[in-house]
Amino acid sequence: MAIRVASFSGGLTGIKMKTTRANEAYNKIKEWIVHYRLKPGEHLAIEELAETLNMSRTPVREALHCLEQEHLLIHQPMKGFAVKSLNLSDVKSIFEIRCSLETLAARQAAKNLSKNHRRRLEAILNEVWEHIQKGEKNHMLTLEQEFHIVIMEASGNYLLREMGQDILSRIWAIQRLNILTSDHLADAHIQHSRVFQALVAGNSRQAAALMRKHLLWAGKYMLGRLKDRHDVISQVIISTPQNNPDSEIPISRKEFHGHELRF
Repeated sequence: MAIRVASFSGGLTGIKMKTTRANEAYNKIKEWIVHYRLKPGEHLAIEELAETLNMSRTPVREALHCLEQEHLLIHQPMKGFAVKSLNLSDVKSIFEIRCSLETLAARQAAKNLSKNHRRRLEAILNEVWEHIQKGEKNHMLTLEQEFHIVIMEASGNYLLREMGQDILSRIWAIQRLNILTSDHLADAHIQHSRVFQALVAGNSRQAAALMRKHLLWAGKYMLGRLKDRHDVISQVIISTPQNNPDSEIPISRKEFHGHELRF
C-alpha cells in the first residue's frame, strides 16, 4: 500500500514506499545526507547501510531509489549510489524557491496568525536573543529554522509548509556552517523581529515584503561565500566535483577556523 513518508524534520514527502522498513531507511539516510554525515560524492554501499540500519538490503535499496528521485543521490552505472554534490546553480535555485514560498507564507500568516503561533514566535525570538548575547551558536540553527517553520504553519497552507520544510532540510549543512563561521546573527535577528511585528499587526503586504527582503539578503550573503573558493563553506560544500565522486573534500569537519561542526 502506498503511504506518505514522514521525513526526519517532521514534514511529509510525496515519495511512495512499500514497507515501513523502507520508510525508516529513507528517513535515516536522508538525515545523514542533509546533516552532512554522508558527504557529497561519498559512495553508499547497500550492504553496509543495511547492516548499520539492522535491516535487509531490499528496503535500503528502495530508500536509495527514492532519494535519487529527490536529487539527493545520483546513480552511476557499475558504481552504484553516491551522495549528490551541490553546485552554485543548485543553491541559487533552492534560495529562489525558498524566497517565493516563504514570502507567500508570511503574507498568509499575517491574516491567520493565532495566539499560539504568536507566543511561539515571540519565545523563539527571545531565546535567540539570549544566545546572541551569550555568544552561543550550537542551538541557533534549530531556533532560526523553527522561526520560519512556525510562520509556514501559521499560513494555514499545509502543502506550503511541507515544501518549505523540505527546502530547509536541503540547506541544513550550509546554514549550520554559515552560523558557526560568521557573525551576522544579530542582523538576521533584527530582520526576524521586523517580520514578527508585521505579522502581529496583521499587515500582510509588509510581512511579505520584509520576509522577501530578509531571504534575498540571506541568499546573496550565502552565494557570496560559496563563490569565494577560499571560504570554508565553498571548500566544504562546493569543492567535490559531481563528475568525480571519488574526490576528497580538502578540509575536515573540525577545521572551521576553530569551530567544531557538531550535529
